[in-house]
Amino acid sequence: MTIVRFFDTVPCSISDMIDYCHHYSLSLVKFEETDVSDVSSHWDTIFAFEFEDDSDAIVFKLRYNGI
Repeated sequence: MTIVRFFDTVPCSISDMIDYCHHYSLSLVKFEETDVSDVSSHWDTIFAFEFEDDSDAIVFKLRYNGI
C-alpha cells in the first residue's frame, strides 16, 4: 500500500481525481480528507489517496504532483 498526500490544496477537484483513478483502473483503495487545523501550525487539511499497487501511486503522483 502506498499513500499519496496533498497538504491544504489539491490541483483540481477531488471528484475529478477520483474519476481519473476509476477511468484508468488505478488501484485506489480509499480517499480521506482530514482537518488538522487544530493541531498543525502549517496546514489546515491533509488529503490522502491510498493505492494498493505502488505503480498506480506513482502514476497518480506524476499526474497530480502529490508527495
